[in-house]
Amino acid sequence: METSFFDYYLPTSHMGSSLFPLLFFLFSVTCSPASAAHSVTWTYGVNYGRIANNLPAPESAVTLLKPAKINHIRIYDADHGVLQAFKGSGIEIIVGLPNEYLKDISIGEDRAMNWVKENVQSFLPGTRVRGIAVGNEILGGGDLALWEVLLPAAKNVYGALSKLGLNHRVEVSSPHSEAVFANSFPPSACIFKPDVVPYMRPLLQFFTQIGSPFYINAYPFLAYKNDPEHVDINYALFKDNPGVYDTKTNLHYDNMFEAQVDAAYAALEKAGFSKMEVIVSETGWASRGMQMKQVQQRRMQGLTIKICVYG
Repeated sequence: METSFFDYYLPTSHMGSSLFPLLFFLFSVTCSPASAAHSVTWTYGVNYGRIANNLPAPESAVTLLKPAKINHIRIYDADHGVLQAFKGSGIEIIVGLPNEYLKDISIGEDRAMNWVKENVQSFLPGTRVRGIAVGNEILGGGDLALWEVLLPAAKNVYGALSKLGLNHRVEVSSPHSEAVFANSFPPSACIFKPDVVPYMRPLLQFFTQIGSPFYINAYPFLAYKNDPEHVDINYALFKDNPGVYDTKTNLHYDNMFEAQVDAAYAALEKAGFSKMEVIVSETGWASRGMQMKQVQQRRMQGLTIKICVYG
């Protein structure tokens, strides 16, 4: 899902409400974990979506982000105007290789090489491109032909980066939607859908080899929208609610966001990738446009969440 201006992407760890301190963010975050068995590292950023009208110029976006101390963004393409605007800003960028390019890029590494040279290498080092998201929400989506070409495209992009000596500077990844999961309640029961597994497993094997994390687009409000009769809106909005208890892990979740992240970890573990890090590549809450009760509750000015990364 591409948003119309800014939403968030976040690195995570196994969550559960008993393990994480509170922190809040709009454009700033503080983090001081109460307890951790390992060292703690974290970062945060925003997705810079541009499907809308009357948007500020990219130069204005830079002006907005820098005082807010936002140092990481993701865009959904490799728009040269945006990349030029962020030159010298110090803000790290994940660019997107759009879905419509995957079939062509999958054919041969020479095509990936041309794309990388034009859209990444030519802007380095002034623009700090640190990642390429190959497609967005491919697996689990309706275009099965893209399922077939996702891994070859990712391999060709990584191969091009390697030949250019950029593979240690620019990460290759591919964000997924919740549609890749067959079951996510309770979180410990989550698995990948059977039809997704033949494509997901080799993709995860490749990303393990090159050190890339698992990117997930986690939207609690979509779960509420799809099943408002059974999903407590307060559970989706980080407000007071009874929460959910996972009897297998003995973890209590007082919000759906944490449950969705831990569900991804559970699915990875069952697939044989228990050491893979999960990154939330998109999240957000709607403020307008959905005809649902209590829509005003989505207009949260100070969003309280629990998040850290165990390194």
